[in-house]
Amino acid sequence: MHVKPENESAQHFALMLEQRQSKSLQRLALQDNDLGDEEIEAIATALSRQASLEELVLMENDFGRLGCVALGTTLERWQAPNLKQLVLSYNNIDDAGLQALVAGLVNCINLEELQLSYNHSITAVGLRSLAAFFQSEHCCLEEFEMAGVYFGDEGAIALADGLVGNTSIESMTMYIDSIESTHFRTAPLITEVGWSAFSKLLCDTSSVNNNYVSNHTLTNISNNFLGHEQPPAIAQNYLELNRCAIDGVNVAMIKILTHHPDLEMEPFFKWNLKCLPLAIRWFDMVRESLEELLEVREEQEVNPFPIHVNMAIEKLTTEELGSMECSAMYKFVRAMPMLVLNGFRGKERGSRKRKTRDR
Repeated sequence: MHVKPENESAQHFALMLEQRQSKSLQRLALQDNDLGDEEIEAIATALSRQASLEELVLMENDFGRLGCVALGTTLERWQAPNLKQLVLSYNNIDDAGLQALVAGLVNCINLEELQLSYNHSITAVGLRSLAAFFQSEHCCLEEFEMAGVYFGDEGAIALADGLVGNTSIESMTMYIDSIESTHFRTAPLITEVGWSAFSKLLCDTSSVNNNYVSNHTLTNISNNFLGHEQPPAIAQNYLELNRCAIDGVNVAMIKILTHHPDLEMEPFFKWNLKCLPLAIRWFDMVRESLEELLEVREEQEVNPFPIHVNMAIEKLTTEELGSMECSAMYKFVRAMPMLVLNGFRGKERGSRKRKTRDR
């Protein structure tokens, strides 16, 4: 349903919506209506029985904190909500309004797209509250738009920290364009400090485990950044590498071996040799991922991978991967020589007994 009620009739429209017998409404677009908090409160109440709604577009209106409180309450109370797209761009949402929405967003377990662009009052304070949504167990958000919201380094760090552990978001939009030139002139910009938080999110090289739990899902950060420092090359490289995951490649393994070629095996020694077969299998899985990358590259007329990915492929498909595997196995043998020797002797004695029985 795409309607454009006048302000004075918004309450009547909300009443009509509330009295609607059918609960099968799938799309409601109320954009560019100058609807304020009072009107949105009425509409949010009317939507309380419309949990089957899939798309809700409330962009280009005039509501703020109170409207968000009402909307958040409705979203939170929905039973088994089916909402997939929520568009709230070009309003007057501030940090408190965004915070009021979070509980409702967490409840929307089918939400795939969220647009909050050009709500200029949102700062890092509000963005931090989104961590509860991004990190929620059932979050399936794929696209997140924050264009024209000038939050600077502090906001970039808040977003990057909030995305830790998220495995669904693939694309983020947070560019600045010339439409909002007045805001742009006084806006805090994202510098190397803010982008370094995203680089760490995409590949935390401080340890193998932190590398493994880094974000391997985010593939695109829209980069029409007028006046901003561009995302550094290293962040772009990780985004490009994450795109390879679409082809079934385990990019986490490639990131780990790129930054930790000499894997530390000591943490596994407490299980004696029980982890040795798992370590061998892990290297086999790396080879399988590399084979997938090579197949994708060979199928394309033009090499689809950036230099960074190609360098990783060439580095790991040579003898270097074999050397890494041998080094890891040697560490096990060096740490537990008697277990290895006794295991070999036990195998040898078992072989002799079988031969004796055969005779």
